[in-house]
Amino acid sequence: MTKIFVYGTLRKTGRFHHILEKSLFIGAGITPGRLFDVGSFPAAVFAKNFHAGAIVGEVYEVSKATLR
Repeated sequence: MTKIFVYGTLRKTGRFHHILEKSLFIGAGITPGRLFDVGSFPAAVFAKNFHAGAIVGEVYEVSKATLR
């Protein structure tokens, strides 16, 4: 099992959340960076500190099969 951080369409309210429906929801998460609107999906640029902003998301524990 692996923990992943998701934002955008993979979150509980996102249209692709069904991909994670068998995964364990750990909780809310936050990481330094910024989201950009690139059309049909958000793009993230991660940073080393929160001076660049923050990306709010969710943390899940997923199986290797889910990651394929």
